[in-house]
Amino acid sequence: MLKNIPQSKKKIFKYLLIGSKGLLGSQLKILLPEKDSIFLARNKSNYNIDLSNLYKLEKLFKSYRFTNVINAAAITDLEYCQKKKNLCKKINYHLPLKLESFSRKYHFKLTHISTDQVYISSHQNKHKETDKTGYFNYYSKMKYLSELQLKKNFQTLLIRTNFTGFKKKTTSTFIGWIYRSIEKKKKITLFNDLFCSTIDVKTCAQIIKKLIDKNKKGIFNVGTSDSLSKKDFAILFAKKLKKKIYFNEISANKTSLKRPLNLRLNVRKIEKILKTKMITSSKSIDNLISQKKI
Repeated sequence: MLKNIPQSKKKIFKYLLIGSKGLLGSQLKILLPEKDSIFLARNKSNYNIDLSNLYKLEKLFKSYRFTNVINAAAITDLEYCQKKKNLCKKINYHLPLKLESFSRKYHFKLTHISTDQVYISSHQNKHKETDKTGYFNYYSKMKYLSELQLKKNFQTLLIRTNFTGFKKKTTSTFIGWIYRSIEKKKKITLFNDLFCSTIDVKTCAQIIKKLIDKNKKGIFNVGTSDSLSKKDFAILFAKKLKKKIYFNEISANKTSLKRPLNLRLNVRKIEKILKTKMITSSKSIDNLISQKKI
């Protein structure tokens, strides 16, 4: 139920943020003007719905008008998506497709958060937005297929990114899992050949907001200017904390779930648009430590 919002059918809001309780959504929420926004989540938001109920979602668009709709809702746990394919399909595929159709029907600009996991080239170069895409697992398949449809709408802003940060349930994110393992002196297994341009979630949200403010459309990579393996990212994080990390290292190819190994992002397009240099992995880790107040 909508709380503290005037019940005028013609009221226009500048923003609708879908997934406002998630890792990225909670950071975007901070950046958006509360009086000019509706925040949507499963619970504890000012509009609470189960996002698999698309009929109830459309009732919101029939009642209010929006300038921008930001879809930050997704199921991102690769193994969970592999096990719960129906739910993954509803949230990661059907939801963005329905939002794209709503954007045409109700005339708003859609910003959709995609993933670096759609890049499948085996080369070691950083991926440009124009590089070949595809999928290796069910999560990336749903993201890839939804992108195919969303790219047909030239008013849509698509963000391919890899971000991390801290949530209340510490181990629910990559950096939270690393931090908890360091604190508990627990030995973990890290990939030594899966390279990412992982950016801290706060910076990621700020960059996305700037793109929306500039009314940008099309596909943008949002990540650090360099890349590190999952192993090296964790090691550098521990080094900055001046703490020891206990780990085994393996190839990502040794797991039952297939993953792309090269998720390096070329960020020159966004640097040109924003006229600024993207931060390094080292700076991203500094930001994470600051955000956690370690």
